[in-house]
Amino acid sequence: MFYLDISFFLQEMEKAQAIHQHFSTTLRSGILLAFLQIFSCQESQYPELQQKVCFFSVEVQFLDFPKQPEKKIRKCSCGSLSCCQHECATFIDHQALIILKKIIMQQHVQKVVVNVFRLECLIFLSSQIYHIKYESSHSYGVLQQFRLSFAYLLYEKVFKFYYFYWYYKRQGLKSTAFPMPFVGNLFKLKHVFETSDKYSLTPFEEYWKRQFGDDVPPVFSDHRIPEGSVVFSDPNYVNDVFTTKSRYMEKHPKFHRLVWNLFRDSVFFVKSTETWVEKRKHLSTAFYKDKINIMIATAIDVCKHRVDKLRQQVKENGGSLEMSLNLFVQEVIDDVIQACVFGQKSLERKLQYNVYGQEQELSAGTCFRIAFHTFIDRYIKVFRQLTDLFDSIAVDKDEKVIFENGNRLRNYVSQMVIKRREEMNDPNFQSQGDFLTLLCQDPYFDDETIITECTTFLAAANVTNSITVTNAMFYLMRDRHILEKARVKCSTQFKTTREGLKEFTAEQWKAVMNYDGQYPFTEQVILESLRINPPVTFSSPHYFVEDTVINGVKVHKDSQWHIWMSALHHNPKEWREPEKFIPERFDPESEYYLTPAGKKRHPMSFAPFFGGKRICIGKTFAQHILTSILTILINQLDYELADESLYHRKPSNTFLQQEFTYKVRAKELQ
Repeated sequence: MFYLDISFFLQEMEKAQAIHQHFSTTLRSGILLAFLQIFSCQESQYPELQQKVCFFSVEVQFLDFPKQPEKKIRKCSCGSLSCCQHECATFIDHQALIILKKIIMQQHVQKVVVNVFRLECLIFLSSQIYHIKYESSHSYGVLQQFRLSFAYLLYEKVFKFYYFYWYYKRQGLKSTAFPMPFVGNLFKLKHVFETSDKYSLTPFEEYWKRQFGDDVPPVFSDHRIPEGSVVFSDPNYVNDVFTTKSRYMEKHPKFHRLVWNLFRDSVFFVKSTETWVEKRKHLSTAFYKDKINIMIATAIDVCKHRVDKLRQQVKENGGSLEMSLNLFVQEVIDDVIQACVFGQKSLERKLQYNVYGQEQELSAGTCFRIAFHTFIDRYIKVFRQLTDLFDSIAVDKDEKVIFENGNRLRNYVSQMVIKRREEMNDPNFQSQGDFLTLLCQDPYFDDETIITECTTFLAAANVTNSITVTNAMFYLMRDRHILEKARVKCSTQFKTTREGLKEFTAEQWKAVMNYDGQYPFTEQVILESLRINPPVTFSSPHYFVEDTVINGVKVHKDSQWHIWMSALHHNPKEWREPEKFIPERFDPESEYYLTPAGKKRHPMSFAPFFGGKRICIGKTFAQHILTSILTILINQLDYELADESLYHRKPSNTFLQQEFTYKVRAKELQ
């Protein structure tokens, strides 16, 4: 076994003849495998690749191709990929090589382990899956190929499980159960899916809890996948990840593959490069103070319109109206985020969206929220923990609908971009300060990037913000004394009466709520909601670009890792009575601001927006919008839980879970 540095290969690509003479067939096989692996993952992302590229057998002398442009790469007209001798092949131009370079550089492949035995069986497996026709560099028969394939599976699904189990065990880490061959701990995860109820945590959290009980280790290894995952739930470890080791962290490519159809190369998912830094820098300008103020005003207009509509319905229903808290909050947030992204005029248009096989006419905000849920839900499928083969494809009818919906939404955003550019050509055009216009005004962004980033903003913001407000409203209804305190604090802060706030117009709200506005208790309610029930309870999978030591624990570069925010937020060493809803935890004057030992809390004991170089770019936007919306909702209507059982126990309401409906009564505020 030896290593091939792909960047070296790219640099030397123009000296292909010399490379061909110097390296063996085994090395050429390694280069082929690098291309093959990337192609198998990225085929759907590069439709032009399907028209321009084929992979030769390892015996085809393709390395001297750049020196011999007349030696064309060919693709069979019958649809299969093959070597040059196939009769029905059509000639392909040499741009194929440029595309291959582009893909490799975007993937930032540094090294590929080359082993001819492993190569042959992996190429064989890939050929069966992707119907790639090839000729082996060895005279293996079908039986020998299957033997090699089985040997490869033993390496990938048996040896690696136990290697990584002992890799972390010998460091003294606690771990989930001893992994079974081929499947690791996936049967235990499957059992969680089968036995969870409305009070259960998200599947992964429930699985971890059942492994360790209430005594959650500050760091542990999970072996549901061959390379293992490391889970951090202690602020000291999180601090090391987010500060000194932040430069080594990256979003795991598996997650990117699963959501690529909708989010493409969003800054939220792609690897951090100089381009990524520059793009993030340009995006962040949309969340400067003056831009946030415009978005707060937009949120107030939209929220006030929704509240007035509900007040009228309550009045017509005799002063009380039973409704779904989740649905009401989602409709408010959907409209607010859509207006902030596309402008308030966009709320007039509805979209056709396929929901569980039925075409429905919904607002764009609602469609993007549903799409985000469905795409991310693909990650927690048990079989996708077992293999990466199905990350980029739809495995059933439901997933095909998910992909179709994703294409619809991107087409919708594309139409919005075209329309906005046409409007901006009008000399009398006036910007509403929406996200789309801000990006269109920045020459750095092309249309495809604008579509991608608007899609990400719409989908992610809708889900997380609606969950946060719903949970905050639930706790205020359950703990009435906190709700009353919040109203008193608002009346005092805005220098008016309770009755006065009830009749505030949108313009009056705008006069008192802006970027510099001070309404600390409502903000504390939002922060406590983010603490006790964070909308994202654990981070998406990440990895380190090299073996990295985190607070004494060596994390292998091939392992995934997660930050378990929910466990971090309920750490009894950092939080007093962590299971209680106490907004005063975020008041420096309160005793709850300190740890049970009377000390200042660790700054990393609260991380709902992640951290490090990948901290949520919309953090400031979210905090201001959430606080503004909640302030209006609680001061212009009254609410109470319609289901008495909810006073005793709260069903879960978070990301990656089937949503429970909170039945409440909206009432006229007395």
